[in-house]
Amino acid sequence: MALNKFMHPRNPYKDNRPDFKKLALDHEGFRKVAKQSLDGKVTIDFKNPECLKALTEALLLSDFGLSVYLPSDRLVPAVPQRLNYLLWLEDLLADKREVVGIDVGCGSSCIYALLGSKMNRWQFIATDIDEVNLRNARDNVMTNNMSESVTVLPQVGDSLFKSATDHYFKQSQGLNAGDEKDKTMMCIDFSMCNPPFFDPDESPISRGMRPEACHVSTASPTERSVTGGEVEFVKRMIDESIAFGLNIRIYTSMVGKKSSLAKLKQYLREKNIPKISTTEFCQGRTMRWAIAWTFDEHFVFPQKGKASPALVHTLSPDIKCCLYDVPAVTHFIKYDLLTELEMKCTTLHQDVGEFVCVVTASKNTWSHSRRKRRAAKQKEHIQAKTQCETATQCETATQCGTAIQCETETQCETADESCGNAAKKQRIDSGIVDAPTPGADQQDGGNSVLSVDELSSADEKPLITFTLEVRLEGIHINLCLKLMDSSAQKDMLNQILQYFKNRLV
Repeated sequence: MALNKFMHPRNPYKDNRPDFKKLALDHEGFRKVAKQSLDGKVTIDFKNPECLKALTEALLLSDFGLSVYLPSDRLVPAVPQRLNYLLWLEDLLADKREVVGIDVGCGSSCIYALLGSKMNRWQFIATDIDEVNLRNARDNVMTNNMSESVTVLPQVGDSLFKSATDHYFKQSQGLNAGDEKDKTMMCIDFSMCNPPFFDPDESPISRGMRPEACHVSTASPTERSVTGGEVEFVKRMIDESIAFGLNIRIYTSMVGKKSSLAKLKQYLREKNIPKISTTEFCQGRTMRWAIAWTFDEHFVFPQKGKASPALVHTLSPDIKCCLYDVPAVTHFIKYDLLTELEMKCTTLHQDVGEFVCVVTASKNTWSHSRRKRRAAKQKEHIQAKTQCETATQCETATQCGTAIQCETETQCETADESCGNAAKKQRIDSGIVDAPTPGADQQDGGNSVLSVDELSSADEKPLITFTLEVRLEGIHINLCLKLMDSSAQKDMLNQILQYFKNRLV
């Protein structure tokens, strides 16, 4: 649960993990898929769709009193993540009481509408293009007696908003769906969307080397992918929002990749839409991002807390430590630099052009690093020379150093081994560990290929937590470091960036 402490502060799961043992006792469906170990710990298999389905259904019933049916062949929503989105909308809408929202692509669960109506008594118009999703969404609304507050409608043609806005204007003012007069006097408060992330035409290589998911995806093809991926989908939403204008006060969408935000912000500026806000949703080992825009000149997006600006460094194409491409630079940072610094790295996204991770450090291992390395090398040289001289009977120092002309072969081998052990011991004592070869196995608790992502998960308070991005922008590779904990000193982040600069040469 590496990112839970960065959840929305009002998210009930921020400081309280679900109690699987209690869920198993209270809910038969969850009890059937849960397993109990010899020490009494209750767990589930997150790569089993039935387990995910049972967990979500149990959480919604136990914590929100919502009885929801989820088909196994459709997207199973993660409750903490959905709550983060709704809580952000609460922040945008401030204390507005009578709220009407649109959920574009509600899915079978209709989770946003059900939770928003249950928690805040918001009115929702939920739309979808999938008949199975529409049928199950309506059933879930009826089961929870929310037909008065939640309306489920099919999408009209290619328009993302038309069916919802036509319904709202007709219900609110008694207008025919086609009438345009007086529509500008009314306003739906927001639209929200969890778009398909992927492009079905992308090759596995261009899609990228994403880290293996910790849970299985049950999404249908239309829920998972769309032509052009999430960026083109939200661009389409932006284009349509220009036509609908003030009929919807705030347009929002979630995205799965941080790089999508920059592209969408640029597109909004190209369309002369200056009022934009973005945020991030943290939960478990997953991060998502969201973007909002408005045409209402009187609306002001809430100011975010004071955040330190990101630190950016452009790598020289002449670096010798590794190849000048994102995968090679990423490997060097993860398995050389972060391992040396004893930092924990949680990968969020990785492909051929971008790497994003969250890095935490529990102690300062980067200060005076150059001095430490120089002193360690000097000490290593002295100790190795001493070991060689005392462990052999070689006639000269040259004979010792080259392991030739020794009195016996055994003496030479002893000398070599002593030198090697001395050097190895000194590297360990000084905190310098040899980088693992990709795919190589390590023994005795050494730094395996997985060690950077799976360092000790002790609940000690980290000294600093920051996001690290390696991005290809044009022909250049940029490093971007940004604090996640505003209480941390930004001087530390500058020192860490300087450490990276000194090593990435």
